[in-house]
Order: sequence, then structure tokens, then C-alpha cells
Amino acid sequence: MRFDVCSNFLSENSLCVFLLHGVVKNSNYHYRNFNRKHILAEEFDFFLETLMKNGTPVSMDNLIEYSNEKMMPENAFAITFDDGFENNLSVAAPILKQYNVPATFYLTTDFVANNTMSWIDRIDWAFEQSVACPLIEISVPWRKIPVKLEAPSSRLSFLNEIRKTVKNDRSINQHKLSSSIQRQLGYQVVYSGTSEIDTKLNWEDVKCLEQCDLFTIGGHTHSHPIMSFLSETELLHEIGYCLSLLKKHAGITTKHFAYPEGMSNCYNQKVIKSLKSFGIKCCPTAEHGVNQISSKSDLFKLKRIFVD
Repeated sequence: MRFDVCSNFLSENSLCVFLLHGVVKNSNYHYRNFNRKHILAEEFDFFLETLMKNGTPVSMDNLIEYSNEKMMPENAFAITFDDGFENNLSVAAPILKQYNVPATFYLTTDFVANNTMSWIDRIDWAFEQSVACPLIEISVPWRKIPVKLEAPSSRLSFLNEIRKTVKNDRSINQHKLSSSIQRQLGYQVVYSGTSEIDTKLNWEDVKCLEQCDLFTIGGHTHSHPIMSFLSETELLHEIGYCLSLLKKHAGITTKHFAYPEGMSNCYNQKVIKSLKSFGIKCCPTAEHGVNQISSKSDLFKLKRIFVD
């Protein structure tokens, strides 16, 4: 999304919820961050400046409080971050404070507790390490023969194929796949990283964010699975353990959550029922679009616009 057209999504009678993951000062990679999950600080600054000229920021707490569309300000927008990257605090938060814009940070608690990389970030990391290899060959469960990749374009295309396939096939173990690809490319299995696009918030960082009146903390499961793929026992564990760790380590009790991946196949009524049983009041998706807010709005099916 071009930052100079972001305000085009704003309108008098709707709410636009923007989805981000990270904000960094530099991003000099071949395959890491190719989908611009982490945008540059100057881009984020311009993004907020443009929104503030044309819209009115609201928090996700505000959204729960609005009982009807008349309470929603015109051209309303909300800012959200998923996963829990450290750059949310060190780079994004000062810019949010500069413009006095509230934001909600949905945290994956295993990422916070152990500085864990997501399964797809682990694969992207391995591709980045192999940038100098003229030819790489990878076997994956949905292909009958190994995939041979030479040109950068073919590697980027295959990374997109991996994302699309795995996110729609519950039979594929994401973590085993990541480890397999790392090994196939000649590397030891890596679970954590220290770069600006890998380092996660720690619990002291989370407390620091929570102490700012502009910021709200929400859950994003413990290990970032696709929630609709889980059994009921697994689902209750992912939600409950995430919320218990937020309470134990940061003193946070929250009514906010966000579905990992967040597309239409990643959540269902069973997931929503489980979230409600833990007191969750609002859980946005990652489906693209704006929201018409009324007293009958379903706060568990809110659409968001990915900022890249």
C-alpha cells in the first residue's frame, strides 16, 4: 500500500483498522522482509502524518465502548501490531507518541518468552543465508520431486508458494518444515535471531509499552498456530497459556486478541466461542477491508488493512 493513499480508506461512517508487524530503521536484505512485514521508520512517520491530517485515531478499547455508529468519530482509524517485535517499542512507539496515536500490540507469548522466530521467518532466514549459492534444491511434502531454484525471482516465488500452501493445509507441520528446509540448505536448526527484524520484545519491554496510556496489549496465542486447525484442547491451551503469561510476567489482563494469520480459514465459531470463554471482547482478522460500525457489529470479524 502506498503511504500517500492510505487515507483513501477513511470514510465518515466506517472504521479502518491498519495491521502492521514491525518498523525498522534499515532493511537491507535479499529475501528477508521481501513482503515488507517491517516498514521503514520514515515511511511509518509519513503514514501517521497523512492519517492524522485526514482522520481521527481511536483505540481498540474505544471500539468496544462504542455502542452505536453515532459514537464513532468521522474518518476513524486504529493502529495494530501483531507478533511482538522489539522494534515496536524502540522504533514505532516514539513515532506513535509524537503523533499521539494509540496502538494495540498483539503478542505471541512464546516469541516474547524465548525470542522465537516464526516458522516462516526461519525459512526466510535460511534463504537469506543462501543468497550466494547459485543453485539451491529443496524437497517439500506437496511436491513430488525436489524444487531447483536459481534466479532470485524463482526463490521469491517459491517463498510465496510455501506461505500459501502451508497456511491452507493443516496436515503440514510448520515447525518441522522450517527445520527441514534449514537443514537442506546446509544450516543447523535456528529458532532465534538478533537482527532488527527478528528480535522480540522481552517482558520488561512489554511492561514498558503497557505503562503508556496510548498503548494496549492483546494476546496472539502462545506459539502462533492457525487456530482453526487446533483441537479444542489445543485451542484452550494456546489462548489460556498466552493470557496467563501476560498476567504472570507483565501484570496484564486483556480483553483483546488477534488471530494468527487471520484469514477466513484461520478462525471459526469454535475459535470465537473459546476466546469469549476467556473474556475476550474483540479479535480482528487479517482479511482486507474497512468496517461499518454499528451496535450489531461483530468485533470478532473486524477486517484490517495490511500496511506494507
